Amino acid sequence: MTVTAGQRIIAGKMPGERIATDTDTANSGAVTTTEVSCQEVTAPLVSGRLYRIRWASQINSTVADDTVISRIREDSGIAGTQLFGTHTEIGAANLGQPVVIEAEYTALATGDQTFSGTLIRNSGSGNVARVAGSTAPSLLYVEYVSG
Repeated sequence: MTVTAGQRIIAGKMPGERIATDTDTANSGAVTTTEVSCQEVTAPLVSGRLYRIRWASQINSTVADDTVISRIREDSGIAGTQLFGTHTEIGAANLGQPVVIEAEYTALATGDQTFSGTLIRNSGSGNVARVAGSTAPSLLYVEYVSG
């Protein structure tokens, strides 16, 4: 976006501006056939504005060829509405598979809104986890898009 002389810039209204971030540097617990919330972020939203929620992480399994469903959900935990979900095949055991997913969300009300990153093993027999460390953190964040 180009800003010209004399134009007013309002905080929280620059497209791409990150307004909330959760950075996790520890692995999640083991995940199998029960969906688990692995990471959450809460952002102050304004009614009618469009936001992007992005989860950039790595997924690991203790066995090769497991498939995992990663989801972004509205609200805390696993009960909220799914905003986006994708399947990822884990090719090799104990080797983190990068996963970046995102969803758009139009705020229905002004106030804090929580979003969750969840995992469930869809097929296979391994223990799945969201893996993270100090040099490879898992990020779940919210950006302003428009409105």
